[in-house]
Amino acid sequence: MSNKLQDKRILKILVSNAFLRAGRIVFKLFLNLYIWKQTEGDIKFLALFNIIYLTFHWATFIGFSSIVKQSSRRNLSHIISILWYIIIYSIIIFLWPKIIDYAFLFAMILGFFNGIYWINYHTNAFEFTNFKNRWNFEGIKNTLQILVWIIVPSLIWFIITFDFFSLGYEIAFTIGVLFLIVTLFTGLEKFEEREKEKTYFVDTFKKCVKDKDIFRSLYTYTLSWFSYSNTLLEVLIPVIIFSRVGRELDVGLIVSVFSLISMWGAYLFWRFVNYTYYRGTIIVSWILYALCLWGFIAFPYTSTMIIFSSLFNFFLVFFNLPQKVISDNVLHKIKDYKNRRVEYMVVREVFLFVWRISGFFLLYCIDSLDVNKVKYIFYMMIFLTFIAVYSLSRIDLDRVEKDLKKDEKDFIPD
Repeated sequence: MSNKLQDKRILKILVSNAFLRAGRIVFKLFLNLYIWKQTEGDIKFLALFNIIYLTFHWATFIGFSSIVKQSSRRNLSHIISILWYIIIYSIIIFLWPKIIDYAFLFAMILGFFNGIYWINYHTNAFEFTNFKNRWNFEGIKNTLQILVWIIVPSLIWFIITFDFFSLGYEIAFTIGVLFLIVTLFTGLEKFEEREKEKTYFVDTFKKCVKDKDIFRSLYTYTLSWFSYSNTLLEVLIPVIIFSRVGRELDVGLIVSVFSLISMWGAYLFWRFVNYTYYRGTIIVSWILYALCLWGFIAFPYTSTMIIFSSLFNFFLVFFNLPQKVISDNVLHKIKDYKNRRVEYMVVREVFLFVWRISGFFLLYCIDSLDVNKVKYIFYMMIFLTFIAVYSLSRIDLDRVEKDLKKDEKDFIPD
């Protein structure tokens, strides 16, 4: 089994996903800040917007899984999800002055089609890679993703800040539409015709819970979406900084700096860290991440917040990437994993949804972003990350690989 990315489809999925991320930055970052700005800092409105979005994402991620399992239908599901993203973005452009009146409706629709895209993407990414080259795939994917976060926020914030032709946000969403059009065409793949595959959701759930390594990976993945992964921090940190600096351009430049620092982390991980060194990498990165997150709330000055945010974005790379690779690789412990790959993605989504959405429920319960109130959420993040680190470090991938070698047919051939 080679650790090289030899499947040509991998390049297409990497490029397609990078352009999708570029298009979604407009939604995940700019739309959240616009809502914050238009509602005059109504944190409850912002939290509820994200709760609705995540709920509909979760529902369609699960609901469309049986369709995505049939490989002949994946291109159709990809087209449906991205095409509707383009349609909704286009509607937002024309309704922009009144977008706040329809915010919850757009959260429902975008969440609905976002779920379809991601069950499709995760299934393809798993099938196109293998046990040994996933670390390579994840490293390149994150490097491209961070590169997007370096370029796009600064460009969009520049456009919004200077409000060209009094159409700053409208132009921003138009650029988002162009990125999504590229995603639409680059994400199409060729699949072999297969017989209709059955689904084994309940049985797969039982197998995942029964296996200690898989179960550890699942609840670690669950904790990540509250404590240190994309969802809450991607909304909370930019909004806190925006509430202090007050200008979109400044926030865009700051986010780009965060991403530039993170890209070096992703590159170093991809280039030098083999999956056999994940345990030490995870422990060290957590210690440094916890110190940076503590510094963010202990020294609540704009300059120190920016510095500590930059640093913990860098250290998080060395935790997030091993976690994702481990989460995929432990599935190989189930002997007929090839027939349960989609079901496993669904089980993992069920686990992470609980904590993923709980972060925004906590955000809903506070009435401002005052550091003295938000700090308890950050303390909880540090504690839950410690639990995740302890659990993840107990998964021995060397042992998993040795077990797999007893049954060579479990390996995906080169």
